[in-house]
Amino acid sequence: MECASERVRRTVDESRIEIATLAGPANNPSAVSPTDAPAFEPLQRTIRRIYPDALVTSYLVVAPTDSRYYQELTQNIYGILAARVTDGDRQRVHGTGERIAIRDDIDGVRFYRQFILNSTQ
Repeated sequence: MECASERVRRTVDESRIEIATLAGPANNPSAVSPTDAPAFEPLQRTIRRIYPDALVTSYLVVAPTDSRYYQELTQNIYGILAARVTDGDRQRVHGTGERIAIRDDIDGVRFYRQFILNSTQ
């Protein structure tokens, strides 16, 4: 975790803020995937088509994902959750009442279909 702590220190760059590593199992963070890479373009185009009011941006996931297994293969690793997520949805993740709206499930299917089509062009 030293790598992660050092990255946070460099990014924050504020001596008044103390950065500490918590005890327990830990992994270093994934690299930041480039948004100016050709591989990102079909994803961005798909998001804008299916979710025209969405801001296309990266998102920090504070948990380990399978992306760590692919880092030696490519730097273009983009996690996708093809659904609108409200504050209430975030509070229910992996807990009682976790659910997704039917409209979001349908839009998710539309998203992946369009993403496959956009990726082949």
